[in-house]
Amino acid sequence: MISLFFAFFIPSIVVANFLRVDTENLPSSVTEELSEQLSSTVTTASAKFVTEDVDKNFWLRECVPPFKKSGFSDSIDYSNYYLREMKHGLCADHLSCAFVDCAWTDAAKNVLQTSNVSAVDYDSIKNQLPTSNLPAVVTFPRNVKQLSSAMRAAKKRGRGLISVKTSGHSYHGSSTMRTSTQINLRSLTTYSASGIVECQAASTGACILARARGKKAIMRVGGGEAHDNTYRAVLEWNKNHANKYTVVGGGAGTVAAAGGWLQGGGLSTGLERHYGFGVDQVLEIEMVLADGTHVKFGPTEWKQKTGFIYPQTTVVTGYCNTNLVDNESQWQWKKCPKGVDIPFSDLWFAVRGGGGGTYGVVTAIQVQLHDYNPIHLIYRNDSALNQLLNVYHAEDRPDGIGLAHLFFDYFVDLFWNPTNLGLTSDISNSCGTPSITFLNFFNAEASFDGNFFLCEGSAARDAVIGAWKTFVNQTIWPKYPGAPVYEFFTSAEIGSYAEIVLQTTLGGRVPYGRIQDNPPPETISMGGSAYPLWSANVPIQWLIQKNDEVHEFFLDHANSCHLIGGDTSKAHDQMTSVNPFQRASGLQCMILPDNEQHYRSQFIKYFKT
Repeated sequence: MISLFFAFFIPSIVVANFLRVDTENLPSSVTEELSEQLSSTVTTASAKFVTEDVDKNFWLRECVPPFKKSGFSDSIDYSNYYLREMKHGLCADHLSCAFVDCAWTDAAKNVLQTSNVSAVDYDSIKNQLPTSNLPAVVTFPRNVKQLSSAMRAAKKRGRGLISVKTSGHSYHGSSTMRTSTQINLRSLTTYSASGIVECQAASTGACILARARGKKAIMRVGGGEAHDNTYRAVLEWNKNHANKYTVVGGGAGTVAAAGGWLQGGGLSTGLERHYGFGVDQVLEIEMVLADGTHVKFGPTEWKQKTGFIYPQTTVVTGYCNTNLVDNESQWQWKKCPKGVDIPFSDLWFAVRGGGGGTYGVVTAIQVQLHDYNPIHLIYRNDSALNQLLNVYHAEDRPDGIGLAHLFFDYFVDLFWNPTNLGLTSDISNSCGTPSITFLNFFNAEASFDGNFFLCEGSAARDAVIGAWKTFVNQTIWPKYPGAPVYEFFTSAEIGSYAEIVLQTTLGGRVPYGRIQDNPPPETISMGGSAYPLWSANVPIQWLIQKNDEVHEFFLDHANSCHLIGGDTSKAHDQMTSVNPFQRASGLQCMILPDNEQHYRSQFIKYFKT
């Protein structure tokens, strides 16, 4: 099962100082095409689509140069927007995932660094590279009819193995699988720019379920669209309409909105603590199954269940497209033909959390939108931090670590046990962040990396900062009299996550007017054999102990964690395949192999049924 949950990329708060894209080492034919490809959005097309055999030299010419120019550093000064649009569709966000298990070796680095990758033949250096993980064939369907034809053709080719790629953010290399037919969705029909619909009393389709959930609007999103598309669609709507909305999405603009991110669960930017994971936003799914059948399905009956925010799905109904043609207005959704037994309830469960590209290719989804509530950035006051560091460094006080523990205790209560701070769960669940490293709040060099969080609405902002000041008075100052921490947190209204990560200047790493794709492309995958991190679900019940073990975890191991918890255990229809242990967790953290066994033994007792 493919599990793509790493969508919690850290935003760059200041958008005016991104590095300029440097394409001088790319073939001229590539650089000439990129500007045109990125300046427009494909909406629909009926032209013949391209299917071609893979020449591994394409990968050398198109994908390696930007990584080579960086010296194959951990991350590079380049954008996945450009990698995604390389002509032959082989480039991924992690260079190492061009090899089996996303392997990376010194020999591979050396031979690529010393070779002229614009001219050398792949076969002449392949013995110094790990085993290739590139597909045998790539096809670029431009609409659903073409995608269905591509699926049918792939079944007859080789072993019938299919990989699905939108932008190539798979940490396991699943979008370019070895010997597969890659279905590349970058040119597939898009819908989000005109796909927002406000649901009226006499609504039909997905709007009926949206209204049952108390939502006023929905958006149709194409299977090849990325968060860049959905965020900008909502921004444009909000600019031109009185009723404004928010969409739950991931942290990086180039991550697919209906692909592995969604189908693996869909971690968000902190909004999941209030509205549920990405899969919990879905009201209807359109997809092409492995045999080429085009289907549409979603809940048609539901009931309210105590303890849950969204109604429980009780009946899922599906239809087959009996007239799959280029022109969507001529599609005919009917009961599937006699003898075609498609388990739509099972698909509704499996596709929402069971792994991207596992059960078919999603071609479109309908998602619920939420009423807009301005986001406030809560971040460290650097002046207060400097005062704090000066006091403890100047006096060489050994009890500074104890003060850090009290900070950690505040965060634990704020996010997972808010009544301890006199806060309601609604206030707590209105706050979250795509990535947090708790120790970075005390690191003057850390800038915004992991030391901020976001709160919806001024009421949540005021309550959270007020609770901090009460905590200082009642808990910190009795133990650390006069510690300069009262004004440690400050805030700024940013509107929405999309507004703060929109590239608003020319000459940046990311194309103008697009949503940031942080972090930038990386040479080595965190999920591959060269960097085998464990993505750990950290139980809330373990965190709220606030004991020495928890404090040590925050100090030494809670690096680049995704904040979850909140209403993720309640904001769903009780029919997703998201692991219930994840819904009972407060953090999802990357743990180094040396520490994995220790923390597994700590966490497992809280997840036993």
